[in-house]
Amino acid sequence: MDKMDKMKNGQMILMALDGKMTDEQFAEFDLRLREDAEFRQYYLQFMHINASLNAIDKFPSYRNDESSGILDYEIWEQFSRMEHTAPAIETVEIEKPEPEPAPARQVERGKRPYPKRKTHFLVTILSTAALIAIVLYLEFSPTASRHIPVATLVDQINAHWAQSQISLKKGDRLWPRKGMLELQKGIVKIRYDEGVDVIIEGPAAFEIERARILLDFGRLYSKVSDSGLGFTVITPTSRFIDHGTEFGVHADVNGSSELHVIKGKVQLFAGSQNKSKVGQLLTEGNAARYDEVLGKLDNIPIAQATFVRQIDSNSNFVWRGQKIDLANLATGGNGISTPGHVAAIDPRTGLESDILPVDRQAANTYVPIHWNPYLDGVFVPDGSQTQIVTSQGHTFEQCPPTNGLFYSDILVNKESASKKIAMVLQGIDYGVSDHPGIFLHANLGITFDLNRIRQLVMTDGNFVFRSKIGISERGTPRQCNADFWVLVDGQIRYQRCQVQTKGLCDIIEITLHPNDKFLTLMTTDGGDTESPEVKKSTTNIIRATESDWCIFAEPALIIK
Repeated sequence: MDKMDKMKNGQMILMALDGKMTDEQFAEFDLRLREDAEFRQYYLQFMHINASLNAIDKFPSYRNDESSGILDYEIWEQFSRMEHTAPAIETVEIEKPEPEPAPARQVERGKRPYPKRKTHFLVTILSTAALIAIVLYLEFSPTASRHIPVATLVDQINAHWAQSQISLKKGDRLWPRKGMLELQKGIVKIRYDEGVDVIIEGPAAFEIERARILLDFGRLYSKVSDSGLGFTVITPTSRFIDHGTEFGVHADVNGSSELHVIKGKVQLFAGSQNKSKVGQLLTEGNAARYDEVLGKLDNIPIAQATFVRQIDSNSNFVWRGQKIDLANLATGGNGISTPGHVAAIDPRTGLESDILPVDRQAANTYVPIHWNPYLDGVFVPDGSQTQIVTSQGHTFEQCPPTNGLFYSDILVNKESASKKIAMVLQGIDYGVSDHPGIFLHANLGITFDLNRIRQLVMTDGNFVFRSKIGISERGTPRQCNADFWVLVDGQIRYQRCQVQTKGLCDIIEITLHPNDKFLTLMTTDGGDTESPEVKKSTTNIIRATESDWCIFAEPALIIK
C-alpha cells in the first residue's frame, strides 16, 4: 500500500466515521473490510488510535453536544498551557560553510536545501501534529464515532421501551451517543465488542457509549472480561471503573447510587458538582452507597441476589445469583423458578414414569438422558460388574456389589407424582417446591452435567454442592441400611456407608472446580445382600432394601 492508497483509505475511514458515505460507498467499504486483508490491517491500526484513548488519562472526558464540534475552548486551552509549560527545545548551531570564490560571470543559484537534522525535525513536528489532529477528531468530534456500533443486544425478556419508535430485537447492533434509552419494564442483555456483558433491569434509563455506559437510573449488572478492563459505569453523581470484575450498580432517581462487587475490584468516585468528591476501591464481597442528599459514602451489606446476572429468553430463565436447585433441574425446570413437568425417571429407560413402589430388577447399564440438557444419565448401581457413571465412560471402581434391584423410580417432583411417597427428615416433607428433594431408594444413581449448568448461569468459576441426606422417618417400619455416595467424574468426593438410623444423618458441602465435568448422586443397599441367607431368599432380598428410603434433601449448586 503506497502513500496515495493510504491517503484514499484514510479518507474512506474518516467518511465512515463521520457518517457521510452513500449507500454505495458504504457497501464498498464493507466489502473491502471483509475481503481485503491489507485494508483490514490498516483500518485496525487507524482505529487503534481511537481505542487507545480509553486508556489515556491525559485529557478529561467530554460529552459534547451537536454544536460543540472539535473546536472546544477547554481542549485548546490545555494545549496552550502545555505549550507555555513545556521545556524549551535546545537549539543547534549550524556551521555555515566557507563561501566559494565568485565566478567571473553571474550564475543563478538555486535554493539551498535544509540540513538533514532540521528536515527530520520538521517532519516529526508535522507527523505529530497530524496524529494529534486525528486523535482529537476521533475523540471529540460529535459525529466521529456515532456511526460505528460498539455493542449488541444479545437477549431480552418482556422488554418495553418508553420511546414508541424503539423496537429492538435480539442481534441488533447498538450505536453510541444516540441519547437515553428508557426501559419501562423487562430485562435486556447487552454485549460490548470489548468483551463486557451488561444486564439492565427495567425501569431504567441508560445511554450506550464506547467502553462505558451512562446509567441515569435503574439496576445494572456488569461482567467484564480481561479484554474489557477499564469499562466504566457512570451515574449522575458517581463513576465506577472496572478492574476485572463482576459488579452491580443501582442508581436512584434522586442521584444516590450503590455499588456491589461480586468478584474482583472496582474503583468508585462519587460526588456531584456542589458536593465534595469521595473515592474508594471496593473489593470482592463488599458494597457501598453514596447518599446524594448527605454527600456521604458508606459501606453497606452486599446484596448477592438483587441484580439479574443472567437471562435466557428461550426458557424464560432469570438468574439473580441464587443457588441452582438440582431437584428442579431434574424435573426439566431451569433450576430457579420454572418448574418442569417430570415427576419421576425410570432408571432402566431414562424416560419419565409414574411412581411404582415395587422391587424391580435392572441390568447394570448406564442410560444417557436426551430430553434434559442438564441431566447426563441414570443407572442402577451394582459393583459386581464395572460400574459406568457418566456418558463419557467414567467408572466408579469402588462401587460395592448390590442385588441389582430398585424399589422406586427416581422421584424428583413429589407434588405431581401419581403415588405419594414419604420423604420426611426432622419432620419436614421434602420433594415439594418449598423443600425440594431427590428420592433415591437404594439402589439408584443420577448424574448431572456440570458444564451444561455452567453454560446456563454463564460462570467458569467454582460451584459448591450442598445437600442434606438421610433416610425417611416415615418409610416402612423395617430396619434400614443404606450407603450414600457423591462422585465427581467417577471419583469419590463423599461417602456415608451403612446408615441404619432413620432421619437426617449429614449435611454435605463439596467444592466443584471448573475442570469437574459430572456430578453423580448415588445410593446402594448397604451390603445386606452379601450374606448367604439373603442370597438364597427372594423375600429376604426384598426386605433387605425396602426400608432404604434415601433422600438428598434440598440439593443445590451455589456459585462461588
